[in-house]
Amino acid sequence: MRYVLILLMLMMLTACGGGESPATEDANAQPTPFVPEGTQVGVNPVSDENVPIIETLIAEEIAAQNPQPYIPPLPTVGEGGLPVPPIGTLVASQTENVQAGVPFDYI
Repeated sequence: MRYVLILLMLMMLTACGGGESPATEDANAQPTPFVPEGTQVGVNPVSDENVPIIETLIAEEIAAQNPQPYIPPLPTVGEGGLPVPPIGTLVASQTENVQAGVPFDYI
């Protein structure tokens, strides 16, 4: 039992020891340039002849990110046929139960 406590104490001391090492600066790091507030960075002027092309590209990107849900077409009803409900709906039967008053005695 004594060895377990010693081992536990050693593990706690190694886990608690150390600390954060001081941050070292990268020798190849570029200094951050000063940008005055309100300055637009990376914005290039667009010529008037490229505006329709850019608007088309933006509209295509928006359409690609927001696809329209697929709605299956409703089946057509033939002559004398029962109407077909849309997919995913439950419709009660239109026929009458001829044994409505008879007790349930079979499966």
